[in-house]
Order: sequence, then structure tokens, then C-alpha cells
Amino acid sequence: MRMTSVTPYVVRGALPNSDWDYSCLVRIETEMGFVGWDEGTSPAPEPGWGAPKVLEMINTLFAPTLIGRDPTEPMVIWKELQTLSFSTFDRPT
Repeated sequence: MRMTSVTPYVVRGALPNSDWDYSCLVRIETEMGFVGWDEGTSPAPEPGWGAPKVLEMINTLFAPTLIGRDPTEPMVIWKELQTLSFSTFDRPT
């Protein structure tokens, strides 16, 4: 079984004027039709961070890494994505 699509959705929460007001839901589908959902968010300590940055990371880094992978290895995949995110997206200075 392999992952075939990774689709992020930015959603607005119930915390207006808050760094946590936006979140990113992620829909992952497999070749067998199984669907999983996850959520990713980040506070916005600087302009341009928060859900928009999470969306960018999913589209440019995580989705290409996940598609074609076996979803039954979550810890292996999690460690790889964590390493990629810390090495690719630096915090603004």
C-alpha cells in the first residue's frame, strides 16, 4: 500500500486576532482508497509564519516525500519529515 495524494487545507478557527487562528488540515489518501487526516499548525512569531508556512512546507517538502511511501511506517516517516523541516525551513532572523 502506498500514499497517492497529500492535500492540505487551511482553515480558520475561533480565535480571531490570534497567532493560532489558522490551522492546516491534511488529507492523505492511499492507492487502496484509505484516507487519513492530520493537522499541522505553527504560531506566527513573525509575519509570514503560521498556517501559510505550514501549507508551503506540506506542498513543497512533505507531499513529494510522502507520495509513494508506505503509510504503515509512521515513525520512520515522522523522523524523516522532522529532519527535513528543520533542515529546510529556518526561522526568520
